[in-house]
Amino acid sequence: MKKIINILFVLVMAVFVACNSGSPKQTTAVNYNLIMQQLDSIHFNDQFYRKRIDSLEKLSQHYSNVLLQSSHIATKQDSDNVKKVSDDLNTSWSAVNKSDASNLIKVKTIIDTYGWLGADVIGSQANQTLFLVIQHGGLAVQEKYLPIMKEAAKNKKADPAELALLIDRIEVSNNRPQIYGSQIKKESGKFVICPIIDEVNVNKRRSAVGLSSLEEYAKNWNINYKLPAQ
Repeated sequence: MKKIINILFVLVMAVFVACNSGSPKQTTAVNYNLIMQQLDSIHFNDQFYRKRIDSLEKLSQHYSNVLLQSSHIATKQDSDNVKKVSDDLNTSWSAVNKSDASNLIKVKTIIDTYGWLGADVIGSQANQTLFLVIQHGGLAVQEKYLPIMKEAAKNKKADPAELALLIDRIEVSNNRPQIYGSQIKKESGKFVICPIIDEVNVNKRRSAVGLSSLEEYAKNWNINYKLPAQ
């Protein structure tokens, strides 16, 4: 079924591109449905191995904690467990990279042809998929599509909270302090929040785009965050 959807999508896109040029065009309700199905399939591919990687990293951390216990005597089973998790992580990351490259080609074609389609025509999950794939596309891709997503957010076709995450990712990649505090890194085995510009007012900026307080967000990473004093 997915193969048929993909073939139909490619044919629709080919006909449309052949007949149109210039700025993004609107399409028909039938095409919206095909695009939505294509993006929903991309969403699954984008998230599947990332969720697996999250689970494997937690398992890896568990094994590391066990080995660090002073009372624990390392066994061959411990070594086998660590190796299996490491191998599974490498395999999963390879799958992610392959999937990301394929997904990016499809999403760039959609945005370049139709513009940033809103949830009102393709549904919330498909709309979110545009953001997910662009943010996983690398700095050059992120910077290229940032103005398009900003305009879409103004027109209520993109989520301001997701736009904030993309902005932060770009800032951190350029070695600049982030704006909304969404980007986390690991230091000495612990998660920490990347530097934030005007940190005392970060929660005001987060609230303005629909994000929870940084204190609440930080709990997802087991970070005990406290806003700096005024």
